[in-house]
Amino acid sequence: MAGYNNITAAFAVIVIAVLVFRPASMVVLADNIVAGVGEDTGSNSEHYDYQGWADGYSFQTGDTLFFHYDQDIYDVVVAGSGELFDACSTDQNLGTYDSGRDELVLPTPGIYYFFALFACASHHMKFYVVVH
Repeated sequence: MAGYNNITAAFAVIVIAVLVFRPASMVVLADNIVAGVGEDTGSNSEHYDYQGWADGYSFQTGDTLFFHYDQDIYDVVVAGSGELFDACSTDQNLGTYDSGRDELVLPTPGIYYFFALFACASHHMKFYVVVH
């Protein structure tokens, strides 16, 4: 899939996915945040607390999440519901990204669920964000 994608309003009610990410610095562009998903050390880790990272932000409509990961191992799945997220299920997902460098805009208020299929259940490589 294309590396840079907007998740359209038609798809967005609930969305989110994660991987082993190398963080990009957080940059403020106008009124929107571009946030690099993951830890601040610059190294990938399946043991990183991605939910803790997400909880440290107050996301607004139009903010962007940047995922940087090893595309030979990981992907980003945007779960279609909280139940599918909890189950690490790709059924009825809102998108799967595998470029290794994916930029996803949070287009509307709601809850977005993200996970890395390879390590979702075994390493809890998943998180959700609430967009205001």
